[in-house]
This record gives sequence, C-alpha cells and structure tokens, in this order.
Amino acid sequence: MGDQLAISSFVIRFVQDTSDPETPVKCRGAIHHVQSDDSCSFTKWTDAEAFMQRYITLETMSPGASWPVSKDTRAKD
Repeated sequence: MGDQLAISSFVIRFVQDTSDPETPVKCRGAIHHVQSDDSCSFTKWTDAEAFMQRYITLETMSPGASWPVSKDTRAKD
C-alpha cells in the first residue's frame, strides 16, 4: 500500500533569565510531544534532543538542511 507517514509534533518553550546584565544569560526550557502528551524540562539543548530522539531519528539531520538528509549527503568538513 505504499509508505506510511509518521508524524511527530513538538512544542518547545524557552525561558531566558536576563535579570542581571553582568552575568551570562541563563536558559532553560520545556519540550512537549503532542501525540503522546509526554513532556520534559531541560537546561541543555542536548537534553531536548534526547527527548525528541525517543520519537524521531535525529542523527540523519544536519543543521540548516532540508529533512530528510541521508548520511552520505551531509556536508563534509
């Protein structure tokens, strides 16, 4: 019957603490997977990526590229 689509939707909220201009901006956030109603908080982007990895495969994506990107076509440094 052909390929099936797998849809995953995420809502991401970022909070930045800019109250003290003498210190670096502190960031935190929360991510919500819409289909499962599962959520988690994060202080590092890698934690948000790990959460998304439960539902989608991120290792085949490269920043700024269209999705999907096969592993052999990613830009070489």
